[in-house]
Amino acid sequence: MIFWEDIDPILTSRLSASIETAYEVFSPYQLNGTITYCNCPVCMTDKTAKDLSTRPLKEIPASLLAEYTNSAHG
Repeated sequence: MIFWEDIDPILTSRLSASIETAYEVFSPYQLNGTITYCNCPVCMTDKTAKDLSTRPLKEIPASLLAEYTNSAHG
């Protein structure tokens, strides 16, 4: 099992520049309401959905984003 907090990302200058460009491209968009997700006991909790729905994009850690991608199925 992967524990995201134990992984050190390798951010090359090219990858960092691409990430900053993505932030610029998506900055005009705002999330309205709570995200849609699978809320079964295994996939994701209501607290995680609320955290993802209220945190500024640049403050979402990889571990929190991983919780959402784990629930995005079907």
